[in-house]
Amino acid sequence: MGKAILRVAGIKTTSDLSGVGKHHIDRISETNKDIDPNRSSDNITLKSAVGTYGDTFEHVVRDLKVQHEKQMESTRESRRKSFRDKINEDKADIACEFLLSASPEYFEGKSRQEVQEWAENSLKFVTDKIGINKDNVLHAVVHMDEKTPHLHVVAVPLVEKYDGRKKENVLAISRKHFIKTRQDMANVQTNYVEFMNEKGFDLERGMEKSGGKHLDVARYKVKTAEEKVEQLEQQVTGLSSEKEKLQKEKEAIQKEKELLEKKVEEISKKQTELVKKTSEIQTVFDERLSLKDDVKSIKERVEPVKTLFGSKDKEPAVKLPQKDFERLITYAERGVGAEIVVAAEKVKNGELKLSHSDLVEKHNKLVGKYNQYLDKSKALLSENQELKNDLGQTKGSLKKAEKDTNRLATFVIKEDLGDKFKDWNAQINRQQQQEKSRRDFGMER
Repeated sequence: MGKAILRVAGIKTTSDLSGVGKHHIDRISETNKDIDPNRSSDNITLKSAVGTYGDTFEHVVRDLKVQHEKQMESTRESRRKSFRDKINEDKADIACEFLLSASPEYFEGKSRQEVQEWAENSLKFVTDKIGINKDNVLHAVVHMDEKTPHLHVVAVPLVEKYDGRKKENVLAISRKHFIKTRQDMANVQTNYVEFMNEKGFDLERGMEKSGGKHLDVARYKVKTAEEKVEQLEQQVTGLSSEKEKLQKEKEAIQKEKELLEKKVEEISKKQTELVKKTSEIQTVFDERLSLKDDVKSIKERVEPVKTLFGSKDKEPAVKLPQKDFERLITYAERGVGAEIVVAAEKVKNGELKLSHSDLVEKHNKLVGKYNQYLDKSKALLSENQELKNDLGQTKGSLKKAEKDTNRLATFVIKEDLGDKFKDWNAQINRQQQQEKSRRDFGMER
């Protein structure tokens, strides 16, 4: 045996009605994570919507719309409203949704056919006992793709009632026409159990006026949405910080790269100048070599100097013409100077070549590192944008969940359910403690 569940909720606007339709037909929900899309094909449709919920609603209320437009003909122009604006701005519901189900254990072992029979009789209770006209039912479907099967019946509570001011019967949408008070709702739930049991379904009445579970679920959904928003905001903040860090590293590498390029340019310029100088020195050496024959001829004209008294301590002396002597001195000075300059330039040139090679290698490595940071920065920018999109969607879900929770909280406060929920909760705890005591007593025996 399972506990029967019957709840009724109002739908305020045509926009809300469209959202309900997406959930029931398209199985799209930003908050309900229990939907298993792989099982949605198992859902049982008892009455199909004609197109969207909005299309079906327009068909059901067509006579009401004609009545409104006729009334607007005799209304002052400044106070005229379209039919859609009128129903959306009114505080009354434009439709209502019946949820019928049972505790999970009731459906254990039930076949699809048995679930469908339960649903068909539940729909019959809504139309025959509550009094909703079958033609005013927009959609009736059993969702088999969640943890527990449950029937959604979405309907327009359209009625014809007497208008004392107009002295005639008029059409109106009124949920309170069918269920006026909380006690009437309690009676409907009791009658539903009796009706189903008469049809052969073994169900029992749940505890009356316990709204605590709905409030807890709504609060949990809001809390989960808030946590997701906070998590996404932290990720976006972290990415922004990482992006800023990468940007600074990128700028530093770019600056170092520019400095290296400037140094390479300067060294290349110096190398060009050294090559030019080396060429000039080589020209000098070539000229020096060309003087070889000239020096040889001078050597041939050298004559030893004969002295009257020889000495072992004195080196032999030679004589040559004054002109040849001056030419040799000039050649010697030019040769020694050239050797000094060339040696110095060779050392300098070798060092510059080595430094240039190292700098070029370092420059190439930095360019590679710079490109890596650039790719990583682009990837992070893309990921940052995706997270921002997710954050926007989650904030939308949170806003809707907060709206639903505020409505439910207002209902709980208005209906004074808080204390009753505490009493019910205390009673459940006592029952569980008594059950535990009985089990413990049985084990001791």
